[in-house]
Amino acid sequence: MKLLAIMLALACFISMLPNINDYQFRGEEALRTIVAYEMSKSGNLAQPSFLGEPYYSKPPLFNWFILLSSELIPWSELTARAVTLTSLLLTLLAIYALSRVVAEDKPEVAFVAPLVFISFSDVLFWYGYLAEIDVTLTMVNTLVVLTLIKGFKSSSYTYLCLSGLLTGVSFLLKGIPSYAFWFLSSVALILFYRREMNVKFYASLVVAGLLSLIIPLLWILQTKDPQIYAFTLLRETFSKVKGDSNFLDFFTHALSYPLLNLKQLLPASLIVLYAVFKDRSSTIHELPRDLKALLLICLLNYLPYIVSAGSRGRYVLPLFPMLAIVFAYIILQSRKLTRVFLASVALLVVLRFAFGVWGLPLLEKQRGPLKETAYTINSLMKPEDVLACECRSDERKAVCLYLDFLRDDFIKTRRLTPDWNYLIACVPVKEQGIKEILKVHIRKNQYVYLYLREFQDLKR
Repeated sequence: MKLLAIMLALACFISMLPNINDYQFRGEEALRTIVAYEMSKSGNLAQPSFLGEPYYSKPPLFNWFILLSSELIPWSELTARAVTLTSLLLTLLAIYALSRVVAEDKPEVAFVAPLVFISFSDVLFWYGYLAEIDVTLTMVNTLVVLTLIKGFKSSSYTYLCLSGLLTGVSFLLKGIPSYAFWFLSSVALILFYRREMNVKFYASLVVAGLLSLIIPLLWILQTKDPQIYAFTLLRETFSKVKGDSNFLDFFTHALSYPLLNLKQLLPASLIVLYAVFKDRSSTIHELPRDLKALLLICLLNYLPYIVSAGSRGRYVLPLFPMLAIVFAYIILQSRKLTRVFLASVALLVVLRFAFGVWGLPLLEKQRGPLKETAYTINSLMKPEDVLACECRSDERKAVCLYLDFLRDDFIKTRRLTPDWNYLIACVPVKEQGIKEILKVHIRKNQYVYLYLREFQDLKR
């Protein structure tokens, strides 16, 4: 069982690799990589920038990891995605360690839980390799939960303080939500372990909370404008996780979001649902106290997202390791369900290989010629030409990133490039002295435009 679980988890990981470096940047991958690339070229590691302008919406740790990756892997899609792949492997190890603590009565859980996590559909097909923050955040937050639980179970003040320091690291990835995660997780554990706690223990929790501020403060005080940065991070948090005044939107989200999460957690979620509905009272009753504590941590941290109509599925990814442990424990209660789960993962590995080999190239055709457009634009320019970029939204910003790689320097906005003579834009620009020389259809109603600044305008 243990060896088979390890082999299947390894197969899941390897199945993510086909065409990983040929699949164009997707979603916010380009943004994360642009910020890292500009850090590399400017030498300013404390203050992130995007197209040369200060970028305040996210802390810089994920960009630092991409920058570190670039020392080993030349700039490309793989440079950024290697960070997520590495974080995924570390997450599996963290799940193993956490399982050993919370499921001591069933050692097999420590081997099956990592397999459950990596086989979750959203991890295996998307976020397990994409250069998004979520898997790296998941890895750090799993360590936060591990140190918290070890601190509570053994009354270890050292582990509690370590959980605070790790929360500070988590802040450098996501910002304010990391503090909410630590606080709500602590509340859940207090409810389960309050009888073993004393005044000194509560004082240690307060110290851990204070320690969580040290690393973020050391960083943010080095930025261009700490007040603007802190305010922007706070605003970003409340803009993404907030209640909605429209009851219909709230009601629709409250119904659809759990279904989305159920899909994200396939195939294990269906097997666990079957087990729970088949013998609900026995399944829940047999869960050890520590696993029930994990479920309460998940529930409390889930509430802000279920009440926010703007929440995306990936926002709850840091809860998946805890669910993977609980799922593994429930699945292992039945030999039949264990065999069904292992067989479903084996089938999923085959499908994932097929998706990587044939599916990703098909998706590339639908997504539009981002990289090809960058090469075309570069072929029209001379090395001495000065280029500016105003593509700030959606995936089209990847065109400017690919041009960064081709020109071995980062492109800035018009405001920061007064001597520009070529301009890339994602919306039509109608100004005197600027001539459109290229219009490329990306997909649907999305275009990338290349403009030439006429000589007379430049001379003036």
